[in-house]
Amino acid sequence: MQTNKYIAYVMALLFVQMLATAIVTVAFKDFYCTIIGCVCITITLLVLYGMYCVRGSQIRAYNRRWKQAAYEDRERKIASDMLFLTYDYNTRDWSGEK
Repeated sequence: MQTNKYIAYVMALLFVQMLATAIVTVAFKDFYCTIIGCVCITITLLVLYGMYCVRGSQIRAYNRRWKQAAYEDRERKIASDMLFLTYDYNTRDWSGEK
């Protein structure tokens, strides 16, 4: 999935931002650059959280579709056993021969 790749990119960006903020803080002792770095890190963390939320909703939607398909297949199996019918997946119709 594309989302996993983007999450990895944002995590790499977050690491670089944290490293740059630490270097600027230690080397230059610049208070304003430290504040700007912290703000950038906070924004990146919020973006990362949003991407994880999107990824989680994609996984939940996929699981819902998979469970629904399995439920429909189980219903067709029960109906075919009870009525001595078979379900043709190509025509999406019931037939009487078994």
